[in-house]
Amino acid sequence: MSSLPWGTLVLATFAVVATLLLVTTYDSASYTLASVSTMRLEAGLDPARWNRVFWACALGVLPITLMFIDGGLKVILSATIVCSLPLLAVGVLMVASLLKMLREDEARAGLPTGPRP
Repeated sequence: MSSLPWGTLVLATFAVVATLLLVTTYDSASYTLASVSTMRLEAGLDPARWNRVFWACALGVLPITLMFIDGGLKVILSATIVCSLPLLAVGVLMVASLLKMLREDEARAGLPTGPRP
């Protein structure tokens, strides 16, 4: 820090900018998750505040937990893999749902559903 001009000011500015970036990222992610998880949310309306707070807390649990785990990088990598495994199942279900919807759209449009030559 002593080699930089105004090192303390640069560090404080970086801390403020990094905090603002983190806060806005978590706010937009929790808003998006709350909007998606709210049934019958009409256009232009916001999801319930408690729903946004729930998703913000749920998103913050894993990083906070990982900060306090002792054991180094190997433990963090293992925890990341374990937490991401449910997303693999969600991805498979999304692909199956997409294929089903595409078949239904083809049937409605009268297009052939078999393999194309």
